[in-house]
Amino acid sequence: MALQSDADELQSAWRALADAARSSGWRTIPVLTGGPCALMAGRRYPGNEEAIVVRFASGTVPKTAQLPQGGGFNVTKLESPAQNAGEVWIALSRQAGGDADLFLTMVVDVVGALRELGKRGDVVVFHAFLSRIGAWQAFMRGGRDRVLSAEAEAGLYGELEVLQALLDEGITPRNALDRWKGPLDGLHDFVCEPGALEVKASVASGVFRVNVGSLDQLDNSLIQPLFLAAVRLTLMSNGTTLSEKIERLDQRFAGDSNAATIFGDLLLRAGFIAAVRDRYTRRFGLVGIQTFLVTKNFPRLTRDGISPAIRSARYEMDLDLATLPATDFAEALIQLGLKQQWN
Repeated sequence: MALQSDADELQSAWRALADAARSSGWRTIPVLTGGPCALMAGRRYPGNEEAIVVRFASGTVPKTAQLPQGGGFNVTKLESPAQNAGEVWIALSRQAGGDADLFLTMVVDVVGALRELGKRGDVVVFHAFLSRIGAWQAFMRGGRDRVLSAEAEAGLYGELEVLQALLDEGITPRNALDRWKGPLDGLHDFVCEPGALEVKASVASGVFRVNVGSLDQLDNSLIQPLFLAAVRLTLMSNGTTLSEKIERLDQRFAGDSNAATIFGDLLLRAGFIAAVRDRYTRRFGLVGIQTFLVTKNFPRLTRDGISPAIRSARYEMDLDLATLPATDFAEALIQLGLKQQWN
């Protein structure tokens, strides 16, 4: 497996670079050849922290580029180790006291994301490099575990079912991904100006209980049209794991490296780490997706419907107890402006 091979090579290189007697500066050796850019494993002294150092053409990195920081790592621009004026080297290094195992996972993921780009050119690779690190920064800031909870796993699977449904309806990969805001902690999972689509998934049998995160989430006075996509799932031995679902969507984005990069970043922001994909063993089957237009008769709590003394609320609702008219998914996309009406 490429991820494990990269991890082994980096760890071996870092061990070889360890030098307790060294006082300051960098030690580096080339690693992971064959990718879209030159990579070196490194250690920075006197702290002895692990790092990878990536080479880019000097014109690729703007002088005013804001390099992400925090979350247990540093990103810094170095003098070219070969003293070549046409090169700039960017170091991604672990902060003193940072989690070494998590840093290794991060580095291997970043390298894997760069490798997927192939020979796309330094500008594309540099921006993908920064984007992936930014996604990791958001992941670490959220304080998430490395493996999603059962509820979060089902929720992400449900959003991916809707993402797949968008692609099946002819929405372009980039257009569909640009609308997916769930991993960005948006109020709604898909924003299709001027409207939105909120996704709720359930694996319960006989009931469709979903959690609503705020008084604003199902308030159609704030955004219109507002649809709720109810994704009913079941657990079955011949179903699809979350990781398998992601792999199948990866294949649909394979012809568009920009879309593939965005998809990977969004997954990471949603809490999915490729290095632990084998930990997701539950197999889901899709029972169906029902789409409902949120109107004044829709069961929900909103600010207009409760005392102004209540400032916030989270609540659970059972869609199976509500008598709601469903809207065809394709029709919902037409109303959201994502799909044209053909006569």
